[in-house]
Amino acid sequence: MLAPHHHALPLVALFTAGYLAPYLLPTVVGRLDSGLSVSATQAGAIGSALLLSSASAGFLLASRVDRLGPRTLARAGLALAVLGYGGAALTTTVWAVVTGAVIGGFGSGTATAVAATGIAGRREPHRTTTLGLLSVSALAGAVYLTVPHLGPGHGLPLAAIALTALAVWPLTGRLAVRGTPPRSTAAATTGPASPTFARVSCWPPRCPAGRWPRTPSGVSAGGSV
Repeated sequence: MLAPHHHALPLVALFTAGYLAPYLLPTVVGRLDSGLSVSATQAGAIGSALLLSSASAGFLLASRVDRLGPRTLARAGLALAVLGYGGAALTTTVWAVVTGAVIGGFGSGTATAVAATGIAGRREPHRTTTLGLLSVSALAGAVYLTVPHLGPGHGLPLAAIALTALAVWPLTGRLAVRGTPPRSTAAATTGPASPTFARVSCWPPRCPAGRWPRTPSGVSAGGSV
């Protein structure tokens, strides 16, 4: 997944950018409720649409990362996150916020799918996963502590997600353009031709010594007629 140096940093950063939106969802929904003319139920529905879009991206793309290319998918996901969350942060129109949340959610899911696939292919995936979880938890905690002091409005947490995706973009250059194609099953299982000859064993032991069982064509397995 990584070319040519197998560093965990790009995967950890991509994991952080993809998972930040679900971590910040409570404050996003709460600020949608207070900052826009929507009810708590409607704000929760917008958050659910974001999560559903993210899950759909993972479901659709996780098995296609190697074929489409980790770098290409990662950059597409980050671009969607920047555009979606950034656009939702800059507007107060409800339908535009919903659209931005759905687009951004799909971008988050795409980035997460690439990160998860890359982490799974590493020698010690649990360590890289732990680093990713620690990273996104620390960043989300910092946002939770900082955003309340910056003022009200739904745009601040969404802008934080968009800026994180933008900051991770340069690290995608360390990802492979294309995934490593799987080895052919035939090439892996077929070895060089063996010069040994198949010989029919004489069984049961009552078979006379030196006699070969005859095939239905009347030719003995030992080569004599």
